Amino acid sequence: MAKDRASRILPSAQPFFGSCGLRRGHWLADRRREDKRALFSPADSKAGRGRRVALQMLGLLTTALLLNGPRLGHAEGGSLSRIYPVTAGQGGTFDVAVTVSPRGNVWVRQGGDGPASWLDGFQVRTILFSGTGNFPVYESRSGQIWALFTNGVMEFRRDQWVQYPVPEISAEIQSSALRFVLHPFPLLPAERDHVLALLPNRLLEYDAGQSRTIVLRKVGETRLGRFNELVEARGGGAWLTGSNGLAKLPTPVRRLTPESSWQEVLPDPSWQIRNFERPYEDDEGGVTVLADSQSTTGPVVLQFTGQGWQTPIPAPDKARSAWRGLDGVLWVLTRSSLFKRERNEWDPVAVPALHSSLYFAAATEPNGVFWLATTEGLVRHALQTWRAPPELAEINMPARSMVEDGEGGLWIAGVSALIALRNGQRQMFPWPQGFQPALASSGPLFRLRDGQIVFSAA
Repeated sequence: MAKDRASRILPSAQPFFGSCGLRRGHWLADRRREDKRALFSPADSKAGRGRRVALQMLGLLTTALLLNGPRLGHAEGGSLSRIYPVTAGQGGTFDVAVTVSPRGNVWVRQGGDGPASWLDGFQVRTILFSGTGNFPVYESRSGQIWALFTNGVMEFRRDQWVQYPVPEISAEIQSSALRFVLHPFPLLPAERDHVLALLPNRLLEYDAGQSRTIVLRKVGETRLGRFNELVEARGGGAWLTGSNGLAKLPTPVRRLTPESSWQEVLPDPSWQIRNFERPYEDDEGGVTVLADSQSTTGPVVLQFTGQGWQTPIPAPDKARSAWRGLDGVLWVLTRSSLFKRERNEWDPVAVPALHSSLYFAAATEPNGVFWLATTEGLVRHALQTWRAPPELAEINMPARSMVEDGEGGLWIAGVSALIALRNGQRQMFPWPQGFQPALASSGPLFRLRDGQIVFSAA
């Protein structure tokens, strides 16, 4: 496998699965029958999470607890970060933008006239970029590659960039050149040869086949105020933010028209929240967004659950992006630090192999994966494949075996107690008096037809 510290940004044809933390383990089942048994009945268990989640936990916990064979062990939590470094060649450029396409490819831009590179999980390829500017690269579902340039939009076709002048984009850039450099207008590829462009005062659709522009919505036709960001929703449609709030655009984006109905979601006016930034969708369909609080004169994190807004959470100073990971964990990115919120506190997170890096952008994927564009390279952060569920993270007890009770619950045989994980809650049942599972060897847990849990030990 190629070394992490490579000579250029994303080493060509580098195997990628190793960075995902994928591992394989084998273990042997102890088929011996012992002569002591303890019985517990889980008849009161109700499947809160469902069989699918239970099976996922079963696989994770079984491997974490039993992977090392006869050794006593417990599930380990944590995450895995990997950096794809850059060098100071070709003008000393560094990563300034990262996007993830609906096809699963990750696109990264180096600043100025630096190139663009993409990863597909198997190999990495690099293409030259036409012109200057810290513009992200976007890939459509059909595989078309789009980006901004100073006079409009351009598409990478047949190994070259084809430019399409768009007068509305050119005029907006000339009127606010500084903002354009610091915060380029977002694009969203629609159907083939169609791309959406979000300007501060309107949402446009450009048809490259017909060389024409359609105004889909003007800012005055909404309650959102000045338009800020536009991203594709995971289930189709799109999320759009403005000065005053959030809007969900209907699916599919390729069929948006000026008559399409938008679902606008505004916060409680008493919160005095303004300037909603880039929205990040989570695995549960909610949206996390960073905004400014006029009452506290600082940034806040807001979460939209799909039904309503949760109470704003003060964010670290100079926060740039905010998103929600698995298990409700919140992340915030500033120019110089990455923060994670646990136990109602923001804790800085050190990224291994980064020294004094600056952070420019973040992109998220399902299952808690996110990417960071930094001055030292592209960073991929993912949860470890084998990790403890949050309900069991605080337990430091050797465990021998486990079983699913058929109703969504998990039962784990620990040294001093039987542990039940049901309805997202943890329960511990001390072993009966006089019953002590052997530390040297013990048998597995069993579920009987009547629902009782049987544990046998020497």
